Amino acid sequence: GADGGSSVDAASDPDITNVEVSAADPGATGAAGEASIEFVTDGVHVEGTVLGETGCHGVELASTATTDEGALRVVVAAVDDAGSTEMCTQALTDIGYEVDAEFAEGLPESVTVVHDDADGREVVATDSSDTDE
Repeated sequence: GADGGSSVDAASDPDITNVEVSAADPGATGAAGEASIEFVTDGVHVEGTVLGETGCHGVELASTATTDEGALRVVVAAVDDAGSTEMCTQALTDIGYEVDAEFAEGLPESVTVVHDDADGREVVATDSSDTDE
């Protein structure tokens, strides 16, 4: 066989074609430190809320990775968006977000969401695409 090339079934090696993160109303995405995972037709939709250290913190996708077992790990971080001259509210601030990940070859078998924010770095949600229907 070719070096590094292996054919595996789609579910155990999901192919991410696109990942986007966008800010959302924290009132709609739950309390800080929470996230929800939804499996959709061709991807995964995650909503959650990270905790920013100041009013100038925003959200960014720190990393997305799929493992050989077909697990998707999404790390969402609260980051300081302020310019050097900006005055920021010195208070912990909820920052809502939505992540949409699209896949070409089947969905991941499980999704884990990690928050890296004022509360530290921790797993806040895990869900599996296996359904008993």
